[in-house]
Amino acid sequence: KMENIPTKSQIHTYTLKGLLIIIFFISPFLTLNAQDTKKAEREFRKALEYINLSNYEKAITNLNKSLEYNPNYPDALLAIAEIYYNQYPNIDSLRLKSYQFYKNLVEISPDFDKNAHYRLGDYYIKDYNTQKASYHYKYYLSKQKAPRDNKKIEDVNRKLKKVEFVKTNLDSPVEFKPVNMGININTINDDYFPILTADEKMFIFTSLTPNEDKENTREPYFEDFFVSYNKKGDWTKSQKMPPPFNSNSNEGALTISPDGRVAYFARCNSDDGFGSCDIYYSEKSGNAWNQPKNLGADVNSSSWDSQPSIASDGRTLFFVSSREGGFGKSDIWYTYKKDDGTWTKPKNLGPTINTEGEEKFPFIHPSNTTLYFTSDYHIGMGGQDIFYSRIENGKFTEPINLGYPINT
Repeated sequence: KMENIPTKSQIHTYTLKGLLIIIFFISPFLTLNAQDTKKAEREFRKALEYINLSNYEKAITNLNKSLEYNPNYPDALLAIAEIYYNQYPNIDSLRLKSYQFYKNLVEISPDFDKNAHYRLGDYYIKDYNTQKASYHYKYYLSKQKAPRDNKKIEDVNRKLKKVEFVKTNLDSPVEFKPVNMGININTINDDYFPILTADEKMFIFTSLTPNEDKENTREPYFEDFFVSYNKKGDWTKSQKMPPPFNSNSNEGALTISPDGRVAYFARCNSDDGFGSCDIYYSEKSGNAWNQPKNLGADVNSSSWDSQPSIASDGRTLFFVSSREGGFGKSDIWYTYKKDDGTWTKPKNLGPTINTEGEEKFPFIHPSNTTLYFTSDYHIGMGGQDIFYSRIENGKFTEPINLGYPINT
């Protein structure tokens, strides 16, 4: 559970049950080949009953039996593909099983389900097979009718642009030689949101740590801050940051002002919060950090607010929010600290940066002339790609993808 990262919404063309109800009524009118038997249809109907009970494991068992009797039974191929695709979206090894069934389906009956081609396009582009991805996207596109399907047509045309982008970048990779931070930093858990202090002596990151509180069994993991120090060029074994940063809530995405005196970060589901996650700050007095305070209702909203990045002026704070008034699921916003210490009403960075998708993880370069961020909507190599945009004459330039193999 990573509350400082917004949950990905699952987009399904149909509900699984709805799709299989459609299959159920279409099935009697399909012309099955000679291998099809009553046994295959019987097992398929049993599977439908289990699907209606949301018992997908038993449904898969019956669908496999149906395919043993008739490997080319399109209803069963589509049904088992949809189960693996829709019911296991976050378990790659299980979702991957769906694609072989989609492949078999389009081979024996290309027009049985047009969405199978769309899914296969997504599969092949992740595998860098631009030729097959293009074929399946174009096949899917050929089945759409304007103006009824304008939204789908626009979506697939974007996918085809992505195919060309991937092909071009695979042919012209950028120089990239990443070095793993090693066992003093990285763990078997998720380690993310790294920052380096201006003096390059302190490395702080967020880590997803197992819950050791036996009385609280509802949360298997917590997000906490860890810190490592640079000792003569080597990084010390990371340790949990001392109070007051870590609490019983989830914390993440810390950023520190250039003078090292103010830290901003996200804390989720806290008693003094306004939304699911809010931005907090802590000021340093001597060598000790003061108790964190909520940045207030002028900045935080009733929605998800997280991932702050403070500019080198110590006053301009970029962050991500899912609040109303944006262009998509999550947008990048900014606020400015005035002379009296209050913050201006946050402003959206606008449509050059933000899209109808998810823009996240902003990082403003110390020069204050370049903003790095991720997007799953600007044309890129994969889901979330890293982009940068220059600030020229007070405006952001068109984002540039960092290229392959930085993005994959």
